[in-house]
Amino acid sequence: MHYTHIFNIKIKLTCLYPVRPERSLSERLRESNEGVEWVKNLSNLCFKCFIKNNIWEFINIFMNIVNPFDSVFDSFVAQTSLRANGLIYESKKKLLCLVALFSTIFINLFAGNKADLVIFSYNRPLQLYALLESIEKYVKNLGETHIIFRADHDYLDAYKEVEKRFNHYKFHQQGNDPYSDFKILTLEYTFNSPEEYIIYAVDDIIVKDEIDILQCTQALKLTNAYGFYLRLGLNIKESYMMFINPTPLPEYNLVDNNICMYTFNNSCGDWRYPNTVDMTIYKKEDIKNDLLTINMVNPTTFEYYWHHLSDYNKKGLFFAESKILNIPLNLCYSQSTNRNMGLYSNQELLTKFKSGLKIDISQFYKINNNSPHMEYVPQFIER
Repeated sequence: MHYTHIFNIKIKLTCLYPVRPERSLSERLRESNEGVEWVKNLSNLCFKCFIKNNIWEFINIFMNIVNPFDSVFDSFVAQTSLRANGLIYESKKKLLCLVALFSTIFINLFAGNKADLVIFSYNRPLQLYALLESIEKYVKNLGETHIIFRADHDYLDAYKEVEKRFNHYKFHQQGNDPYSDFKILTLEYTFNSPEEYIIYAVDDIIVKDEIDILQCTQALKLTNAYGFYLRLGLNIKESYMMFINPTPLPEYNLVDNNICMYTFNNSCGDWRYPNTVDMTIYKKEDIKNDLLTINMVNPTTFEYYWHHLSDYNKKGLFFAESKILNIPLNLCYSQSTNRNMGLYSNQELLTKFKSGLKIDISQFYKINNNSPHMEYVPQFIER
């Protein structure tokens, strides 16, 4: 769990966490596994009593816990300004209770949450395999992962093989009429889960670097931003899909060591695209009305109509370096006019998959792509 920039509390706990005293408590807690576990355990106990409005019960329990820390606390008092004006707290334990109580409030208000993931795929089992393998390797703290897929008869066995390999994810096959089931399935697997956040993805995406979803959702809570855009970063200076080269970086503020925030209205290209199905983290309640309103029969129409409901006055978050990229090898929907390489047909990629091959995702690790979509001739290896 990340505690960065919750509050810059300058309490000198050097006796408990021996690091540089000028650093904030949140940074010191993060650097000390022992400190983090101690505060987490103490906070959970405190929170249970706090929600019952029974803080004195907590103090009684807590006094039995902190006895071993008496000498530590004496050192703590000696190193802080708690003796100011001759005032010495009568109860060391009660003061520690207050510290634990406030840390509990901060942790429960601003801690990150998991996010569900819904992936869309159509006749591209080989690319879906690469996406799922990269998610499995690089993404942690996801909630439920659902794959909504369509498959012509020739592709069914390949999808079954993908499902067998990634059986910890949930696969849902569409029927023959996407007009009747795509929206229903999308809404069901978006909102029928207790998680507050959602991510959408299409099957030509590959995750190229480590992502901790808790860090992302915590930043969304702290900044009240609309979305966390994993495809954006300071390396994104072109827009492949919009034929915009170069794409100027928008004005942004650094809100954490490697997290930035910008306003959509002051941007262009892929930066000016708030509603996307390319791995952005949204709060479900922020997008629910939009999704109930728009017509959608596949991810292309989903994004197209959703894009027209964009609010450009909102803000977005992104990492200093983008975490994902799209490899537009081909098109899966005949009605789509999206720019692509046209390198392989779906049938050619199916043949490669049936012969036991997969895309080597290691070639994309921390690759420096200048656009969210990048033309790249992938290497194939044995599964």
